[in-house]
Amino acid sequence: MSAIDRIVLRGHDCGATALVLIAEKEGSEVVVSGDENGQLLIWELAQRRPLQSVRGHSAGIKTVRQLTQGGKRLILSEGRDGWIRAWDLQNKNELVLKKEFPTFCHTFCRMALNSGLLASGTDDSEEVVVWNSAKLWQNQAQQLNQADMENCEVWKVKMSEKWGESAGMLMAQELFEVKTSLVFLALAFENGKVYLLDVSSRSFRTSINLSADVLLCLNISRYVKQKKSRPDSTRSRFRGLAAGASGEIFPFSLEFSFSTMQQDLSLKEQDTKKVMHPFAQAAAQARVVESHQTTIKATKADHGVQVLSTGVGQMCVSADQKLLAVASWDHKVYLFRFKDLKLLRALDQHKGSVSALTWFATRSRLISASRDANLVVWDLETR
Repeated sequence: MSAIDRIVLRGHDCGATALVLIAEKEGSEVVVSGDENGQLLIWELAQRRPLQSVRGHSAGIKTVRQLTQGGKRLILSEGRDGWIRAWDLQNKNELVLKKEFPTFCHTFCRMALNSGLLASGTDDSEEVVVWNSAKLWQNQAQQLNQADMENCEVWKVKMSEKWGESAGMLMAQELFEVKTSLVFLALAFENGKVYLLDVSSRSFRTSINLSADVLLCLNISRYVKQKKSRPDSTRSRFRGLAAGASGEIFPFSLEFSFSTMQQDLSLKEQDTKKVMHPFAQAAAQARVVESHQTTIKATKADHGVQVLSTGVGQMCVSADQKLLAVASWDHKVYLFRFKDLKLLRALDQHKGSVSALTWFATRSRLISASRDANLVVWDLETR
């Protein structure tokens, strides 16, 4: 693999810290990026210059995400000022504020989005809150207050109270759907552990002790079989990666097994005649309740992969799960073969720590953001 081209996008006045790629047809892609001063920039890549600059936050922007809600595409920005803001991207060149709400989270932990849920840290560094995102956007107010936010809450958890141990500061999180109506939240903490929470049943399931070092970022991807085979409805498999300040990447696997038990709660015929109307008797005599059980097998790899000399800012897997891109503090983007974490090459262009990256629809193109205030579009060729 060799880098055959790179395009440097200059427009930020300070370190670029976040970006999101808006999927359009090839050649007309749009990028929204954020920086350390809270500024949001819109780029049309074909023009190689920013189309608009908006002061999105009063402090640095941690992440920028895309959300489709009710047929509309929204851009979400999260700042270290403790606010999340939703923007309408009009005509691909203008951000218009639609909604804002406080999280009171001033740490580095980025929000997580999936399956109609939004997870964020709070003003308590050990706490995480999960909201129903549909309820957030259905509220007509542009600025939501505390009562509005509480009405949209699905679950609020403080680790030291629920898990029975102090985990330190929440550093990273991932929401992922195991199967329909079964959503899990993975939390990486300062103590080097990853905790798995079943959001659907509001229950703690298990934890994995990965490192004695602080974990800074987390990636969980559904295992995709390379060969066609019959789908297995009784289990789901995921590959996990965590990394931190040491530069070591810690692989782990998650296997979810599903079983269904039936319990006959039918009433005897003589009992139904005593207490029920005749039209309800037949249903009561044949009432069977199903209970669903999910078993989790979490396995840590024997050894981490010491691949970098400095910390990791973010990890991103290509859509076909062939490549893993890693944003490093040593100013480089590292490319690995995802299945075995074999290092393929280092992309060297930035002059500051790489803070964010994302793949295009194909694994031949990648875009990164850096503390050097620049974005770089990498055009890759596989040989």
